[in-house]
Amino acid sequence: MSKIWKITYKSFYGNKSQYWHNEVMYVYSEKKFNQEIKKMKEGTVEIFELSETIDIENYLSSLIRDNQLDSLLCVEDEKSIHHSKFIELMENVKVFEGSRYGFNFNKKYIDSLKKEWDFLKKSDEDSLKKFFAKHRTYLLYYANDSVEWFQALLSIYNFTDIKPIYTTTQSFNSQTRRYENTKVLVLDTTETQRNNFAEAKKNIKEIKNKNKKLKKSDV
Repeated sequence: MSKIWKITYKSFYGNKSQYWHNEVMYVYSEKKFNQEIKKMKEGTVEIFELSETIDIENYLSSLIRDNQLDSLLCVEDEKSIHHSKFIELMENVKVFEGSRYGFNFNKKYIDSLKKEWDFLKKSDEDSLKKFFAKHRTYLLYYANDSVEWFQALLSIYNFTDIKPIYTTTQSFNSQTRRYENTKVLVLDTTETQRNNFAEAKKNIKEIKNKNKKLKKSDV
Protein backbone atom coordinates (compact mmCIF):
# COMPACT_ATOMS: atom_id res chain seq x y z
CA MET A 1 0.00 0.00 0.00
CA SER A 2 1.08 3.60 -0.59
CA LYS A 3 2.45 5.45 2.39
CA ILE A 4 2.24 9.06 3.53
CA TRP A 5 4.81 10.52 5.93
CA LYS A 6 3.82 13.35 8.29
CA ILE A 7 6.95 15.06 9.58
CA THR A 8 6.62 17.43 12.53
CA TYR A 9 9.94 19.17 13.07
CA LYS A 10 11.52 22.19 14.76
CA SER A 11 12.26 25.07 12.42
CA PHE A 12 14.89 27.39 13.88
CA TYR A 13 15.20 31.10 13.11
CA GLY A 14 16.89 34.26 14.39
CA ASN A 15 20.49 35.49 13.99
CA LYS A 16 21.82 32.66 16.12
CA SER A 17 18.94 30.26 15.48
CA GLN A 18 17.88 30.84 19.08
CA TYR A 19 14.18 30.70 18.28
CA TRP A 20 12.10 27.86 16.88
CA HIS A 21 8.57 26.80 16.08
CA ASN A 22 6.99 23.55 14.89
CA GLU A 23 6.47 22.98 11.17
CA VAL A 24 4.53 20.15 9.52
CA MET A 25 5.40 18.55 6.19
CA TYR A 26 3.59 15.77 4.31
CA VAL A 27 5.70 13.57 2.02
CA TYR A 28 4.29 11.07 -0.47
CA SER A 29 7.35 9.06 -1.56
CA GLU A 30 10.08 7.24 0.37
CA LYS A 31 12.80 8.88 -1.74
CA LYS A 32 11.52 12.37 -0.87
CA PHE A 33 11.13 11.36 2.78
CA ASN A 34 14.77 10.26 3.00
CA GLN A 35 15.90 13.52 1.42
CA GLU A 36 13.93 15.70 3.81
CA ILE A 37 14.55 13.80 7.04
CA LYS A 38 18.33 14.31 6.71
CA LYS A 39 17.84 18.09 6.95
CA MET A 40 16.11 17.89 10.32
CA LYS A 41 17.40 17.47 13.86
CA GLU A 42 14.40 17.19 16.15
CA GLY A 43 10.80 16.15 15.65
CA THR A 44 8.55 13.19 15.01
CA VAL A 45 7.40 11.15 12.03
CA GLU A 46 3.93 9.63 11.62
CA ILE A 47 3.42 7.08 8.86
CA PHE A 48 0.01 6.54 7.31
CA GLU A 49 -1.01 3.87 4.85
CA LEU A 50 -3.39 4.74 2.02
CA SER A 51 -6.15 2.15 2.26
CA GLU A 52 -8.21 3.13 -0.76
CA THR A 53 -8.86 5.74 -3.44
CA ILE A 54 -12.45 6.95 -3.75
CA ASP A 55 -14.16 8.57 -6.71
CA ILE A 56 -15.69 11.84 -5.45
CA GLU A 57 -18.92 11.58 -7.45
CA ASN A 58 -19.56 8.02 -6.29
CA TYR A 59 -18.73 8.90 -2.69
CA LEU A 60 -21.14 11.85 -2.64
CA SER A 61 -23.84 9.69 -4.21
CA SER A 62 -23.34 7.10 -1.48
CA LEU A 63 -23.66 9.80 1.20
CA ILE A 64 -26.98 10.93 -0.26
CA ARG A 65 -28.20 7.30 -0.42
CA ASP A 66 -27.19 6.82 3.23
CA ASN A 67 -29.16 9.93 4.20
CA GLN A 68 -32.18 8.72 2.24
CA LEU A 69 -31.94 5.36 3.99
CA ASP A 70 -31.60 7.14 7.33
CA SER A 71 -34.80 9.08 6.56
CA LEU A 72 -36.69 5.88 5.75
CA LEU A 73 -35.47 3.85 8.74
CA CYS A 74 -34.79 6.39 11.50
CA VAL A 75 -37.27 9.23 10.92
CA GLU A 76 -40.90 8.96 11.96
CA ASP A 77 -43.33 8.59 9.04
CA GLU A 78 -45.07 11.90 9.84
CA LYS A 79 -41.78 13.82 9.95
CA SER A 80 -40.59 12.16 6.76
CA ILE A 81 -43.76 13.37 5.00
CA HIS A 82 -43.07 16.93 6.19
CA HIS A 83 -39.48 16.70 4.89
CA SER A 84 -40.72 15.53 1.49
CA LYS A 85 -43.24 18.37 1.34
CA PHE A 86 -40.57 20.92 2.19
CA ILE A 87 -38.21 19.80 -0.58
CA GLU A 88 -41.12 19.56 -3.05
CA LEU A 89 -42.01 23.20 -2.42
CA MET A 90 -38.32 24.15 -2.59
CA GLU A 91 -38.45 23.45 -6.32
CA ASN A 92 -40.58 26.57 -6.84
CA VAL A 93 -38.94 29.05 -4.48
CA LYS A 94 -37.99 32.57 -5.54
CA VAL A 95 -34.50 33.27 -6.83
CA PHE A 96 -33.02 36.79 -6.73
CA GLU A 97 -30.10 38.07 -8.76
CA GLY A 98 -28.16 40.75 -6.99
CA SER A 99 -28.24 41.91 -3.41
CA ARG A 100 -31.50 42.78 -1.63
CA TYR A 101 -31.09 44.69 1.65
CA GLY A 102 -27.64 43.13 2.01
CA PHE A 103 -28.89 39.59 1.33
CA ASN A 104 -27.96 37.72 -1.83
CA PHE A 105 -30.27 34.81 -2.66
CA ASN A 106 -29.24 33.97 -6.20
CA LYS A 107 -29.34 30.58 -7.94
CA LYS A 108 -25.94 29.64 -6.52
CA TYR A 109 -27.27 30.20 -2.99
CA ILE A 110 -30.43 28.13 -3.67
CA ASP A 111 -28.41 25.28 -5.19
CA SER A 112 -26.08 25.32 -2.18
CA LEU A 113 -29.06 25.25 0.20
CA LYS A 114 -30.59 22.25 -1.60
CA LYS A 115 -27.27 20.40 -1.60
CA GLU A 116 -26.87 21.09 2.10
CA TRP A 117 -30.31 19.57 2.66
CA ASP A 118 -29.38 16.48 0.62
CA PHE A 119 -26.34 15.83 2.82
CA LEU A 120 -28.20 16.59 6.06
CA LYS A 121 -28.88 13.59 8.30
CA LYS A 122 -32.62 13.97 8.87
CA SER A 123 -32.65 11.91 12.08
CA ASP A 124 -30.24 14.41 13.69
CA GLU A 125 -32.58 16.97 15.28
CA ASP A 126 -29.74 19.34 16.22
CA SER A 127 -28.48 19.46 12.62
CA LEU A 128 -32.01 20.15 11.38
CA LYS A 129 -32.41 23.02 13.83
CA LYS A 130 -29.08 24.53 12.77
CA PHE A 131 -30.07 24.26 9.09
CA PHE A 132 -33.34 26.16 9.54
CA ALA A 133 -31.77 28.71 11.87
CA LYS A 134 -28.94 29.31 9.37
CA HIS A 135 -31.31 29.88 6.43
CA ARG A 136 -34.04 31.58 8.46
CA THR A 137 -34.01 34.90 6.60
CA TYR A 138 -34.38 33.36 3.16
CA LEU A 139 -36.90 30.67 4.12
CA LEU A 140 -39.17 33.02 6.07
CA TYR A 141 -38.91 36.28 4.15
CA TYR A 142 -38.02 35.48 0.55
CA ALA A 143 -38.59 31.90 -0.60
CA ASN A 144 -42.40 31.89 -0.60
CA ASP A 145 -45.25 33.54 1.27
CA SER A 146 -48.09 31.03 0.86
CA VAL A 147 -49.89 29.31 3.73
CA GLU A 148 -48.74 25.96 2.36
CA TRP A 149 -45.11 27.07 2.48
CA PHE A 150 -45.24 28.42 6.01
CA GLN A 151 -47.08 25.30 7.14
CA ALA A 152 -44.34 23.13 5.62
CA LEU A 153 -41.70 25.11 7.51
CA LEU A 154 -43.55 25.12 10.82
CA SER A 155 -44.16 21.37 10.59
CA ILE A 156 -40.39 20.86 10.80
CA TYR A 157 -39.08 23.87 12.70
CA ASN A 158 -40.97 26.03 15.17
CA PHE A 159 -40.31 29.56 13.95
CA THR A 160 -41.85 31.70 16.69
CA ASP A 161 -42.96 34.60 14.52
CA ILE A 162 -42.24 36.57 11.38
CA LYS A 163 -41.22 40.09 12.30
CA PRO A 164 -39.53 43.07 10.63
CA ILE A 165 -35.73 42.88 10.66
CA TYR A 166 -33.88 45.79 12.23
CA THR A 167 -30.23 46.67 12.60
CA THR A 168 -28.56 49.10 14.98
CA THR A 169 -26.31 51.90 13.76
CA GLN A 170 -24.61 54.78 15.53
CA SER A 171 -25.50 58.35 14.62
CA PHE A 172 -24.31 61.64 16.04
CA ASN A 173 -26.89 63.62 18.03
CA SER A 174 -26.05 67.30 17.58
CA GLN A 175 -28.12 68.27 20.66
CA THR A 176 -26.46 65.90 23.11
CA ARG A 177 -23.22 65.97 21.11
CA ARG A 178 -22.92 62.21 21.49
CA TYR A 179 -23.12 59.16 19.30
CA GLU A 180 -26.31 57.22 19.96
CA ASN A 181 -27.61 53.86 18.84
CA THR A 182 -30.36 54.16 16.26
CA LYS A 183 -32.69 51.33 15.26
CA VAL A 184 -32.98 51.08 11.47
CA LEU A 185 -35.50 48.96 9.58
CA VAL A 186 -33.71 46.60 7.18
CA LEU A 187 -36.58 44.43 6.00
CA ASP A 188 -40.28 44.83 6.68
CA THR A 189 -42.92 42.11 6.48
CA THR A 190 -45.90 42.26 4.15
CA GLU A 191 -49.51 41.85 5.16
CA THR A 192 -49.66 38.64 3.12
CA GLN A 193 -46.67 37.20 4.98
CA ARG A 194 -48.10 38.05 8.39
CA ASN A 195 -51.59 36.73 7.62
CA ASN A 196 -50.41 33.52 5.95
CA PHE A 197 -47.86 32.81 8.66
CA ALA A 198 -50.57 33.22 11.31
CA GLU A 199 -52.94 30.99 9.32
CA ALA A 200 -50.27 28.30 8.95
CA LYS A 201 -49.51 28.42 12.67
CA LYS A 202 -53.21 28.08 13.44
CA ASN A 203 -53.49 25.06 11.12
CA ILE A 204 -50.49 23.38 12.74
CA LYS A 205 -52.01 23.86 16.19
CA GLU A 206 -55.37 22.41 15.07
CA ILE A 207 -53.65 19.39 13.52
CA LYS A 208 -51.66 18.74 16.70
CA ASN A 209 -54.79 19.02 18.87
CA LYS A 210 -56.66 16.66 16.56
CA ASN A 211 -53.85 14.10 16.69
CA LYS A 212 -53.79 14.30 20.50
CA LYS A 213 -57.50 13.56 20.66
CA LEU A 214 -57.11 10.61 18.29
CA LYS A 215 -54.31 9.16 20.41
CA LYS A 216 -56.41 9.49 23.57
CA SER A 217 -59.37 7.78 21.92
CA ASP A 218 -57.13 4.86 20.90
CA VAL A 219 -56.03 4.25 24.49
